[in-house]
Formats: sequence, structure tokens, C-alpha cells
Amino acid sequence: MPLTTTTLLLLGAAAGAALALAAVALLRASRAATEGRRVSTILDVARRYALGDLSRPAPDYGDDHLGSVARAMDQAVQELGRRVDSLARDRARMEAILSSMIEGVLVVDEQGRLQLVNDAARRILKLEKDSLNHSYVETIRHPGIVEHLGRALAGAETSALELSVTRDTTRTLVAQVAPVVAAGRGAVLVMHDITDLRKADLIRRDFVANVSHELRTPLTAIKGYAEALLDDPDDADAHERFVEIIHRHATRMERLVQDLLRLARLDAGQEAVELAPCDIDALVRGIVSDFESLATDKQQTIGIHVAPDAAMLSTDAAKLHDIVRNLVENAVNY
Repeated sequence: MPLTTTTLLLLGAAAGAALALAAVALLRASRAATEGRRVSTILDVARRYALGDLSRPAPDYGDDHLGSVARAMDQAVQELGRRVDSLARDRARMEAILSSMIEGVLVVDEQGRLQLVNDAARRILKLEKDSLNHSYVETIRHPGIVEHLGRALAGAETSALELSVTRDTTRTLVAQVAPVVAAGRGAVLVMHDITDLRKADLIRRDFVANVSHELRTPLTAIKGYAEALLDDPDDADAHERFVEIIHRHATRMERLVQDLLRLARLDAGQEAVELAPCDIDALVRGIVSDFESLATDKQQTIGIHVAPDAAMLSTDAAKLHDIVRNLVENAVNY
């Protein structure tokens, strides 16, 4: 059957429509494939971020809505990563500072759980390494500290607390507890070890007492013999003997004052050493002669032996004299 012009036109139009539909279908399929690849790329980046790999890729997210959302999420993750890195650096710096402190630092949250314990606090309170996130009531064995932490968590005022260390009563601490309200209620405990200060204070008190006793003895003697001279100024024999005793005790007081001044200079690092040739044998014999009568009364004997190569030394004679005198005096007395 011969084809008419109309039929040919209809067939051509149908073929054109089919081609157009095929092209639209191919375009949609291509767009779907492209969208699928973009979504797959976004998912891969999200998985890497979730695993902690925040190295920034440079994918082409496109310029449509999906691309805009992906870029916004990527920027948010990168900003969070920068903040996390900054917080990690700050925490590492804080832990380094706390671990190097000689003061003990302990922090509890509003539920009373230990959130931070530095090495000094762990050592002072004998805390276990796994004590974090445990209740301070269960882990801290000192009732005074427990009471002060409880008051701070309740919002009450606290004062400094002086206490002895658990299982080591020779050490003394001053503990200060303060509430923390910056990020939820909590409390921070700071402990200072003042054992050395207490020992220094005890030494100072003993030193003052000893100096007072040492000064009182010659002063009493000087006053007594001076009054005796005033009562009987015509006794020439007693006069000479009393003056000699007064002179000896005055010399003793002068030596004590010089020792105090020397201690002050030593403490200030200002005591100079004056080196000069010194006859060691003569120095030692002079000291021994001062204690010979006392040693004889106590049935003691003091022997002197100076090595030939030490007979003459370059030294500070005054300081060496004090050292040897203290040794001999302590040996005779005790």
C-alpha cells in the first residue's frame, strides 16, 4: 500500500516525539547518576569526619541546594574541629600546669563526683588512679575535707582548714575549699603543704628561747658581781676577781651578739669568707684551754693531734674557731 504524504508526516512526527522522549529520559538518568555520585561523595566525607579525620577535602558539591547544604555542613564540621583542637590544647596545658604544681588541687562536680585530681593531691590524700568519677565521700578518707567539700557544694561559706595528712601525722596541710558556679555548681579544693614552714617556725621559737637563756646567764652574772662591787668597793682582791668575771661574761655576750649578726648575714647570703694563713695547732689549743677545767671536773681528757700537713692552712680563722669550739663544747657538755 503506497504511503501518502500525510502518513509520512505523521510517521516523522512520531519518530521525533520518540527521540525527544528518549533524550529527556537519558537526561534524567544522567542527572540521577550525577546526583547519586554527589550524595555518595558527601557520605564518604561524613564517614571520614565521624572517624575523626578532619582533613578538609575539596569535592565539587555543585551550586544547587544540595551543594549549598553540603558546603554549610562541611564548614560547621571544620569549625567544630578547630574548637575541639583548641579545647584539647587548653586541657593539655592545664594538665601540665596542675601536674607540675606542689599544691594539691581537686575538683568535684555538683553531684559530688571527682572530676579532676592532680598528682600532688593524689599523693597527699593517697587516692587511687581510678578515683575519677567516684563520689568524694567514698574516696577521700579525711573527715575535715569531706565536711568542707559538702559545705561548699551546699553553697555555704568555708574557711581555711589546717590538718594532718592521712597516715602521716608529721605533715601539716592548709586546705581551702571554694564553690564553683561557672559551669554548674561544684567545688575546688586546694591544699598547701606547710610542714617545712611549721618546722621553721618551731626552730625559730627554739632559737629565740635558747638565745634568751644564753643572754640571761651572763647578764645575771654581770649584774650580780656589779652589785657586789657596789656593796663593797674597798675589797681590792674581790674587786679584781669580780671585774675579771664581769669582763669574761661581757665577752661571752659580745660573742653571742656577733653570732646573731653572723646568722643574719648568712641568711641574707652576705657573709664573706676572709682567707688568711692560720696556725691550726695554736687555734685548737686555745679552744681546749677554755674547757680544760670543766673537762677535768667531769673526769674527761681532751687530746690534741694536728697532722703535719694541716699545721698551717689558709682559712677563715674566726669561722673555723667557732666550728671547733662548738664541737668541743658539745662534746664536754653532753
